[in-house]
Amino acid sequence: MNKRFVVFVILSLFLLSSSLALFPQDSITLLTVAPDSDSGGTATLSLTVRPGNGAVFFDSTPLTEIDTQIATRFAQQFACSYYDYDCSKLDFFYVINADSSIVGGPSAGAATALLTLAVLADLPLKETAVITGTMTSGGIIGPVAGIKEKVRAAKAAGFSEVVIPGLANISSSLEFTDDGYVFVNMSDVFPSSFRNESEHVSSESSSSLPSISLVPSSFMVEGMLVHRMLTFDEVAEFFLSTSFVSPIESYELPERYVSLMKNISQGMCSRVDQIVAQVGEEVFSSSTDPMVNASRSFYFDAKNRTDDYYSIASLCYSASLKLRSFQLRNFSYDGRNRLAREVSASIDELEEKVLALPITTLSDVETYNIVSERILESREYVALFEETNNSDFLALGIERYNSGLVWSRFFLFDNGPAVDASKLRLACVEKIADADLRLNYLYTISRGLVPPESSQLTAAREEYSLEHYPLCIFHASQAKADADALLYSIMLSESGLREFFAIRTGVIDHLIAEQSAKGYFPILGYSYHEYAQVLETSDFASAFLFGEYALELSFLEEYFPFQRSREPPRFFSLDTHSLRYVFVSLFFLGFIVSQGLVFLLFKRRVKQSSPKGRSRSEK
Repeated sequence: MNKRFVVFVILSLFLLSSSLALFPQDSITLLTVAPDSDSGGTATLSLTVRPGNGAVFFDSTPLTEIDTQIATRFAQQFACSYYDYDCSKLDFFYVINADSSIVGGPSAGAATALLTLAVLADLPLKETAVITGTMTSGGIIGPVAGIKEKVRAAKAAGFSEVVIPGLANISSSLEFTDDGYVFVNMSDVFPSSFRNESEHVSSESSSSLPSISLVPSSFMVEGMLVHRMLTFDEVAEFFLSTSFVSPIESYELPERYVSLMKNISQGMCSRVDQIVAQVGEEVFSSSTDPMVNASRSFYFDAKNRTDDYYSIASLCYSASLKLRSFQLRNFSYDGRNRLAREVSASIDELEEKVLALPITTLSDVETYNIVSERILESREYVALFEETNNSDFLALGIERYNSGLVWSRFFLFDNGPAVDASKLRLACVEKIADADLRLNYLYTISRGLVPPESSQLTAAREEYSLEHYPLCIFHASQAKADADALLYSIMLSESGLREFFAIRTGVIDHLIAEQSAKGYFPILGYSYHEYAQVLETSDFASAFLFGEYALELSFLEEYFPFQRSREPPRFFSLDTHSLRYVFVSLFFLGFIVSQGLVFLLFKRRVKQSSPKGRSRSEK
């Protein structure tokens, strides 16, 4: 009887495990670098997807640092968005197995997103290649440390091809010292490495920064075929032999946006006219005061522009600020204090109105951020004036308040996916995690030269504690953009930064076009995008930073998605109730089959053990 029971259990478990194998699953090799070591290695990342409630589970042997878990979550979200599939009814089970003592860092982000996409799309991964790189907003493959160690690890693991970030500096390796950082020629690391004549190793000294081409390319390094790829589109097509990019025509600005932005620019410029009337037309046109000169320059620059309304509004704001500072210097002490009290009352009134407005769409979130930021800044500047009696602070307080008042007109621009308090809170938490991940990564590769916290990230945490979730999202987005801009400025030369700026501009255009096609036009993302292009020739550092802001704020739909259009593949269409029915059915089927097999085996054994006949002696 015991043997029958054992056979029954074994057969039942076999049938049950066979049913579990129906769940989509796959694995990918990760490239690692041991902590405080120059040796590279590999790890295995496995993924199983089952119907569920949108949870992401993570396990590892050995233990994993928190940044790896955050990067995994971001990569999963990106892959679901990229595949245009609603993952809210799926659970993702990620498991890492590695030989090192601890797994850490976000450099597996691109591999994780790739594996997730492969499982969702039910496509096999290219077996001869492996990838290293972080996932950043907009699908750009971000730079990672330890490229040379990872290339060697890939070769040792038997791979013939390796994909590295397009932003990787292939002609030099970044190393940090106590005094800062130096660049070491990669030819010292890879003797006779670059076989492709189209690739050139810089012959400049290590104290200078070589120009880095960001055009995706391939070259040989010690017998390994290395591919540089800048976007996830390239990576997905290379590893899965399928293009997921839908051709999108260039977008047109929504008429409502153009109308409102034009109205805002006119409002900002009419503000200059009002102050000119107060100080006198003759003073404005002939004064040699530096403040008036600057105001006049900004104002006429704005008047010479036609369609770039955000830039016009920014220039007229600067003109108003300079002229207001000039005007307030001639006010009496009592006059300035009376004006400060009036402005404070106006700020309170505007804040009360804004807080009372319902936040129901993503465009409301953006407008709330724009106006609330200006309210906070205006209040801070007025407080600084009251402490110092510096009229320039009062001018800033007045003009920031007026800017918020004018921008509040965008509350009439109702577009984008619906939002509620729970979605805003979750997006706030995830944006803080993204920013924290990026800053910690920057802190790690800089060996502590860059702190793992920033004023913007601190502000985001404070807004979260106050339950001001839209502002939390805004500050966290800026913190991540600041960190990325600094990371790129460290790892790329000026020519490389300019080349990346051009490529990123195309990525942002594609994001805006993609979201516009869905019915959402990112107000802040496009405004910063437009302003960055205007600044490119005159102030490239600011242009580059505004470009990062544009990228982050054109990607907010990731956290408030529209209804996904992709049909569920394979087993995903079954809900939990259906699966429970399937498993119960399989279990009873296993019970019936095992009972039948046990009966047949037992009958056969009885038949074999029974005598065919008696012997003669027994007769």
